[in-house]
Formats: sequence, C-alpha cells, structure tokens
Amino acid sequence: MALKIVHFRPAFAAVLSTVCNIVVMSFSSEMKQNKEQFLREMYALADGRFGTLIDSYDVGEKYGFDRETLETIVEYLEAKGLIASYQGTLYASLTLNGVEYVENI
Repeated sequence: MALKIVHFRPAFAAVLSTVCNIVVMSFSSEMKQNKEQFLREMYALADGRFGTLIDSYDVGEKYGFDRETLETIVEYLEAKGLIASYQGTLYASLTLNGVEYVENI
C-alpha cells in the first residue's frame, strides 16, 4: 500500500486568511468607533466650535486609548482635514469640516 501525501498548506492558508480578515475587520471597526468617539468628545469640549485647542491626551485618557492608538487617531483625523494639530503635538482643534462631520454622524 502506497502512502498518500496530503498537503495542508492550501487549507491552512485559507483558514489563516479568514482569521486574519476577521481580526483586521474587527480592529478596523473598533478603530472607526474610536475615531468617532474622539471627534464627538472634542466637539463637546469645544462646545461645537472649531479652532478651540484641546489636549488630545485628555480625550484619549477618558476612553482608555493607549498612546499609539491616540497618535494614530490624531494623524488620521488630521490627514482627513477634520482636526488640526498644534505643531506636531497632541494639542489639536476641530476644523470647520470636523465640526460639520460630527454634526452629521
């Protein structure tokens, strides 16, 4: 009787790919929620005004964001034009686009 060699690589790759997709989607969904929480809190602290300088660290601390998550959120929102940070620090303010975005979510 000859031995049959079975390769598990394709099956393993498919399972690993599915698991990775689920983790990425979960992380992506959580990050989106974190960004929206961050914007809503900035909006509340600024009384709905743009240009009010706020310490992003205080916002992040309220929601339990670690420094890396907070920096990712600030960089992303700044790139989208929803906030403006002060000279590369974690002090930031909502832009007019940021105020309008929060009012529409």
